Formats: sequence, C-alpha cells, structure tokens
Amino acid sequence: IGVPEHQSIEQAAIEQLLEQQVDGIVYGAMYHRNLTPPPLLRDARRAVLLDCSATTSDTASVVPDEFNGAYTATKHLLDHGHTQIAHISIDTPGVATTARRDGYQQALIDHQLTPDQRLLIATGADAEGGRRAMRHLLQLALPPTAVFCFNDQVAMGVYQQAAVAGVRIPDQLSVVGFDDQQLISSELVPSLTTMRLPHYEMGRWAIDFLLGSQLEPVQQVLKCPLITRHSVASPAGKSVGLP
Repeated sequence: IGVPEHQSIEQAAIEQLLEQQVDGIVYGAMYHRNLTPPPLLRDARRAVLLDCSATTSDTASVVPDEFNGAYTATKHLLDHGHTQIAHISIDTPGVATTARRDGYQQALIDHQLTPDQRLLIATGADAEGGRRAMRHLLQLALPPTAVFCFNDQVAMGVYQQAAVAGVRIPDQLSVVGFDDQQLISSELVPSLTTMRLPHYEMGRWAIDFLLGSQLEPVQQVLKCPLITRHSVASPAGKSVGLP
C-alpha cells in the first residue's frame, strides 16, 4: 500500500473496515518508507503503520532498524579481520537505502577506517545489479575482500559474478546480505550470512499495540537480527581480482 495509483483501492478498503466498526487497523507497506497516511485512517479508533512511518508523529508506527542492521553487518566483517569492505547499495532513493549506507560507513569510522568511495557502488536492486557491481569491484587495483550487499538478491548476483571470475566464497571473498529471503539466503552455496528483517516481530508489535492500553502514538524501531551462515571467513591474506 502507499502507492499513489492504489489510493482509490485503499480508500475503499478503509471505508469498508470503518463501516464494520473495527477496533483497529494495521496499515502495512511493501517496503520501509516515509508517507502521509490516508486521511480516513484518522477516523479509525486505533491505527498502526507497519514498515512505514508517518511524516508526522500522530500515528503509531513500527519499522526495522535499518541503520543498526547495516552497522552490525559491517561490524561482523570487521570482526573477521576485513578492512577492505565494499557496500553494494541501490540506485533507488529511500529510507533503507540511506540508513544502510550510513550504518556501513559509521561502522568503518568507528573502527578507525576511512570509507573509500570507490568501494561504495549504487546499482539495481536485483541479481543483475549485483553482477554488474561485482564486475566493477573486481577490476579495481585493490579489490575488496568482503562485500556487504543491500539485499539478498544483490548478494546472489555477487555470488554469480564471483563464480564467473573464479573467486571462491568465503575463501577469497566474504559476503553479507540483508532481508534473509529464505529462497535465496539459505539456498545459495555456501549459504548466505544476512540480516533478517523482523517481519513477524513487527506484526506482533502492531497487534500488541492495538490490543494494549497505550493510547499515545509510539514510533517503534525493531532490531534486525544477524543470521550467520557460511559466507563469511577471515581474509585469505591477499586481494582478489580478475584472473
């Protein structure tokens, strides 16, 4: 929801719910964003925005902690001894894009490393974007030994391009994703270490808020857990590049 061309559908759905005198409404977005809730939502007895935040603070909301998720992902690579860490971001502006990039950079700074703009790539949010970004990174004079990807689809593209270039994961290149998309993260070989979006926890928090006694709107931010699998190892001691 929250898509302009779907406003009439949203309005009709909310009107039907209000006619049935529901006690609360959860208004969920497909991805983390800031938005202006439909005016009708204010007529609901209680409402919660899920995976989105209002431009004002008069509606309760619950969102994932994108910044600290990216910070944790980057720190995980730093803790394994990597210092040449790339971040493959996406070329679509948004809350998650900015927060994940900032969390990555802050983790480097906190570990006395200056972010290298050559290792920060913006690409498409899919496997092709990951392949394209990885081709560029492997051609650098000093390629990364680790990559933190905006999402698991991008990470899948990194895997594919690394295989084409003869680069072994995690022996020569460590990879961390974001989202924990089960059909990707657990099925890649080796399985992908990634940050899990707290979908269940956000839904549970939203319902608990609606059923609770708290009347004032709350802006809740929930932790993204690190899911460790087999795509991260200590650096091999030498850079990797195109053969």
